Amino acid sequence: MDSIIKPRNKVTINNALKAAIPNINIGLANSAKGGLKRDGLLTSDQIGTLMKKIKGNISTQMNAFPKQFKAGFCPNKSCDKYDAGIKKELLKWP
Repeated sequence: MDSIIKPRNKVTINNALKAAIPNINIGLANSAKGGLKRDGLLTSDQIGTLMKKIKGNISTQMNAFPKQFKAGFCPNKSCDKYDAGIKKELLKWP
């Protein structure tokens, strides 16, 4: 059973991450822009220039994360290193 369920869960989590990334990118960019405007230390043009770099950095990191997750989370099919934590989490719910 583990050989079927764990790999499927890994794929499900990875797909959910990929689907969430656009919303996360927008949220992080909006937060950064709001903070920059609120501080009032930069002109509108400076904020625009900085936001292009911030959006690029956010995009780069958020696109790299699913690849790192796919390679590093349960690299073998068994995911044994998470079994104890998963069992504890499941058993605390009725």
